[in-house]
Amino acid sequence: AEPTTEASSNHMIMVGGDNPLSYSPPNITAQPGDTVTFMFMSGNHTATQSSLSEPCKMLEDGFNSGFQAVSADATTYPEYTITVNDTAPIWVFCAQADHCAMGMVFSVNAVEPYDFTVFQAAANATAKTSSSSSSASSTSSGYSSGSTGSSGSGSGTCKRAYGSL
Repeated sequence: AEPTTEASSNHMIMVGGDNPLSYSPPNITAQPGDTVTFMFMSGNHTATQSSLSEPCKMLEDGFNSGFQAVSADATTYPEYTITVNDTAPIWVFCAQADHCAMGMVFSVNAVEPYDFTVFQAAANATAKTSSSSSSASSTSSGYSSGSTGSSGSGSGTCKRAYGSL
C-alpha cells in the first residue's frame, strides 16, 4: 500500500476584529509543517512569541510580527505567517500596552495540564495593580523581525518554548 502523506495546513487567526482584544480562534492544534497566519483586522496589535512561565514577555529569539496598525476603514489587512516546526506548545501575546494582561493571548498545541486557559490565567495575573504608562511602544525602527516591509506581511520561525508555572 502507498504511504499516505498529510498535506500541510494554513491556520488563519483573526487578530482584533469583532472582539478587539482577541485572537480568533484563541487556541489551535497544528502539525509540523503547518503554517499559522495572523490576519490583523483592527487596532494596533502584535503576534509576539512568549513562554508559559512569562506569558507577557517576548521569548528570547522568538518571533514578533511588530505592531500592525489597521485603520477603521481598512479594506486590506496585514498578515504575518509562522511555520510550525514540531508539536511543542507555542505561546503568543499582544505586546500593545496592557493587552496581554487583559487576556489577549493565543496558543498552538497547548494541552492539559498547561492548556490555553492556564496560559490566559497566567497572562491575566501579570496585570498591574496601579496605573502606569504603556510598557510597549512603537518607533520607526520598532520591532520588525520577520516583517517584509510596507505591506505589513512577514514570516517567522517558531522557537520551542517550554515553561512552567
